[in-house]
Amino acid sequence: MKETLKKYIIDNYGIDRFQDVINKNYLQYQYVEDVHNVKFLLNKANVILLQNELIKIAKEFNGHGIEYIAFKGAILANRLYDNIFTRFFSDIDVFVFPKHFDNALNLLYKNGYVLRYPYVLSGAHHAALKNDKIVLELHRNILNPFTQINETFLRSNLEILNLSGKDVTTFNITGTFLHLIYHLYMDTWITYSNTYFVYTTKSLPIVNRFFARAYEIALFSEKYFNEIKWEDIVCDI
Repeated sequence: MKETLKKYIIDNYGIDRFQDVINKNYLQYQYVEDVHNVKFLLNKANVILLQNELIKIAKEFNGHGIEYIAFKGAILANRLYDNIFTRFFSDIDVFVFPKHFDNALNLLYKNGYVLRYPYVLSGAHHAALKNDKIVLELHRNILNPFTQINETFLRSNLEILNLSGKDVTTFNITGTFLHLIYHLYMDTWITYSNTYFVYTTKSLPIVNRFFARAYEIALFSEKYFNEIKWEDIVCDI
């Protein structure tokens, strides 16, 4: 084990979690000299872990006739970036159509998942689950219902994306772009930017997530400009 790697893990995860990070195989720990390479390789191992798990879940759902939509995470990493390991994400997001939600939940239980927090099943947006290494948000709704955004377009504009030779259902190009717009609205203005937050914390919200999501909207629109059905975007918004 190189000292550079050891120091990086301790600085970023803490000494108490050092062995946990090692045990979870976030990285094949060998011959790392540059701290930036350490960060990249940690994320690379994390991306591989999450993408492989998404593929496994998609295979299970496909095999049991469960209608679902995978989004964010590995989907955007593959859609947007030449090197998927440059995009950081920390969990898996899967929307399951209402009639399949209970079956999907029970299937995940059988595959080692448990509820991450008590009472999460009562939430209208999603249920957070976890296993030894993965956090998964099983969505009842793609967006928080508080936004009052009609999801009909998102739920009906789908396609199959090939991830490592396996089929995963996700939004089509126009649907993905529309979701990026809606998610920026939901995540920034509804969740993070409100006067109550400013009043209680005496500070402004961290805007990193706003910049990251805005950047990916710009990147997506540039990359898929000729494939996005712009009239559909305007009509749905």
